[in-house]
Amino acid sequence: MGLGERLRHTETSLLRGVHSVRRAWLLGGLRVRAAWRRTTLDLDVASDLRVGRGVRVQVAPRSHLRIHIAPRCRIGDDVLLFLTAGAIEWGEDVQLRVRSSLNLTGTFRCDGDNIISYGTVIHCLESIRLRQWAACAEYATIADSAHFHSAPDVAASENTVSAPIDIGKNVFLGPRTSINRGVTIGDYSIVGPNSVVTRDLPAGSFASGVPATIVRELDLPWEGTPRPTP
Repeated sequence: MGLGERLRHTETSLLRGVHSVRRAWLLGGLRVRAAWRRTTLDLDVASDLRVGRGVRVQVAPRSHLRIHIAPRCRIGDDVLLFLTAGAIEWGEDVQLRVRSSLNLTGTFRCDGDNIISYGTVIHCLESIRLRQWAACAEYATIADSAHFHSAPDVAASENTVSAPIDIGKNVFLGPRTSINRGVTIGDYSIVGPNSVVTRDLPAGSFASGVPATIVRELDLPWEGTPRPTP
């Protein structure tokens, strides 16, 4: 084994040790907070979960949390986890990247191979699901709830309505997109930057705008007549 290979091996071992310590610190702190606040906790987290620096967790009192995370998942630096109740269910290779935040009361499910990019905000009151390979770019917002007015002297923030969000297989959400409650996005769709999705989108569509509308159907090379090889 040459010097360069030995150095790479040492660096890999050190990084693995750092992530192991951070994982233990995160899960240990979560258990302590849950016990202190009399919250029941069901933890099943893969031993190779990579945890970044400055990850913060808040746990609500007297609730129940279920956190199941499969192998090869990553939580980036400065991620905020507000865990009121509900469940995190992640398949393999899910990435919650730097400065993202998750406000959890319902079930947040990622089927696997999902990228949730920098600065994304997720409000999960009821149910949010990202199917395999669904991903979002920077500063997206996915919220399955909204506030509304009910009386002149009642703050809108006191009134909440929710409906599940289902983001299909291999969907890509552009930067700064917003996905509203009750929306289903069909497989292999793309949502353009700065768009607000307020209604369902069919599979294989490109949508953009505020509110988002279908611009065109995507040319999916495995459907219909194959495109010629360049």
